[in-house]
Amino acid sequence: MQKVFDFSLKAFLLLSPVFTFRDYLPSFARSLFFICGSLVIFGVSLMCKQKRELSNKWVSAFFLLSLLPVFFNNDNFFYFWGSMYGFFYVLCGIILFRTVVCYSENISQYLKPIVIICLANIVLSSCQLFGYDFFWNKTSAFNPICGFFESPSQLGQYSAMSVPVLFFLNPFLAIVPIISLFLSKSITPIVSLFFGTLFFGWQLKKKLLVVLALIVFITIGIFNFSYVKRKWYTRPIMWEKTLMAAIEKPFVGWGYGSFDSVVVKTEARTGKIINPGAFNDYFHTAQELGFSVLVAVGMFFIGLFKKIKRKDLLSICLATSIIIVLVNMSGQALIRHASVSGTVIVLLALLYVKINDEVMI
Repeated sequence: MQKVFDFSLKAFLLLSPVFTFRDYLPSFARSLFFICGSLVIFGVSLMCKQKRELSNKWVSAFFLLSLLPVFFNNDNFFYFWGSMYGFFYVLCGIILFRTVVCYSENISQYLKPIVIICLANIVLSSCQLFGYDFFWNKTSAFNPICGFFESPSQLGQYSAMSVPVLFFLNPFLAIVPIISLFLSKSITPIVSLFFGTLFFGWQLKKKLLVVLALIVFITIGIFNFSYVKRKWYTRPIMWEKTLMAAIEKPFVGWGYGSFDSVVVKTEARTGKIINPGAFNDYFHTAQELGFSVLVAVGMFFIGLFKKIKRKDLLSICLATSIIIVLVNMSGQALIRHASVSGTVIVLLALLYVKINDEVMI
């Protein structure tokens, strides 16, 4: 049954970024797939022999603290069940993380679907570059390049975190997601890849790599300063608004799904209320669930990264992917997109396994 589990997990990694269903919006269809896929993998795992235990007080604290807002800030029956619906996504993420930690083996086999998605993205992105889109059925040359994702930012996020994974399998493969990353023209993932490269070079003691990363980053920043400024002008505004709202209720937050009603932006000329998003997963989480959840998450990552072995290339590559994700989350919504978050959770679980256990590569 282990082969069935391995197949299920690889199928999840292959389908979660591209899944569509009937006339559903892709974001909704992929959210449903994330929930159902996590539960299916859990169900299959019950037929397998458990490889290891998951015992981590910070994961437990995150789970319990995420449950608390369900019982606060909900004045009636409707809002209670609305919060339960929001918490259910968190629950499925924890189930997926625990299942992968307890039942995965031969880590490198789970990375191959990511290669397939990156190759497929580069094909579709190239078609979109020349005004043809066989997936989204768009033919205008002015449509953004997004690959199989709903937005260029999601394409950039997935591509950036895939670079270290593909580098581990074959250094030449890393070129594929780098190309799709720059085709997306999404600034935050490019910045996050820069920080990931610094972490990678520091771990392997490659000073030349760190210097080259700095030169490339500064050069790109100089020649694209106006574009970066235009793309980032709303972020400080929304960061301040979201953080101020979070400070008002620092312990349990405003509750799941409260962002739209609590944090808004009013357009100066028309007075129309618009909501461009928090542009920061940490502030958004603090606003909805409180700062205590962030403390639990921070302590988990501190404990995890302390155990990284500098001579273990797989651990460093997986850790670099997670560093890229963590940096990206400070400038965009990432973990809330089901098309990206499923892969993030699996990579995090595989990193946890590799660091805490001797697993065959």
